Amino acid sequence: LSNYFNSKCFTTPPVITSDGGTAFGNARPGLASGPGQVNFDFSLLKRTALGSNESKNLEFRAEFFNLFNHTQFGEPATLFGSPTFGVINSTIVAPRVIQLALKLNF
Repeated sequence: LSNYFNSKCFTTPPVITSDGGTAFGNARPGLASGPGQVNFDFSLLKRTALGSNESKNLEFRAEFFNLFNHTQFGEPATLFGSPTFGVINSTIVAPRVIQLALKLNF
């Protein structure tokens, strides 16, 4: 995470104008992309009939978001010259969340 891509491959481009204006490099925009994302959501449902009428039931639901608690990292810093250039220092998805619900349908 502290060196997601080789930041030593980049250098300040030479100034090509006589007035010391902006120098342009040859790296394309969007060159560095962050790590991929893997997220598993899962839910369990149990429906129990109430009485002889099938339209009335009690429903129990358990939902798991990011079930395996897989850490997902953000994009690397891409501002050349900053001390964090090439460093990933954030996560983008919440940790595992478990949600329980009880619902009466009538």
